[in-house]
Amino acid sequence: MILKSIKVPEANQLKAHTVNLDYSIKNELAKIRQISTLKAIGKDRFNSLPPNTVFNMSVEDVCNELSRLKLPETYAEIVKQNDINGQTLLLSDPTDLRQVMQMTLGEWTAFRIHFLGVMSSNQLSKTKSAPVISNPNAICTSSMCSRSHVNHS
Repeated sequence: MILKSIKVPEANQLKAHTVNLDYSIKNELAKIRQISTLKAIGKDRFNSLPPNTVFNMSVEDVCNELSRLKLPETYAEIVKQNDINGQTLLLSDPTDLRQVMQMTLGEWTAFRIHFLGVMSSNQLSKTKSAPVISNPNAICTSSMCSRSHVNHS
């Protein structure tokens, strides 16, 4: 693949000369830039919990981690009131989660990095999105389609 042999600075020089650069290439370049940035600053410095650890956390475990992060006790109360365990943290939409937690930007960033890892909001929302059919012309079988999607002409 050509992207493996071209360096980001070289690609940035070429970018000025390309009008309709394919979005998949732009996305690939963005990923490469983010990965190199994380390597440069040391990803381990973020002290993120592994997803398996978070997934198996109880509500009480989440509260204990919040106190370890030195976040206000009000957030532990919100976690208890909303029954937020590790599975809820990983499987909920981050935007909804932030709204429920009512955190400031700084607190939310520390919380998100600790529990959800070092991913951009865009990456997090992509992992939560519904599956996409790769072939829009595919025939939908009766077991896959509801009656509301079938055209009765």
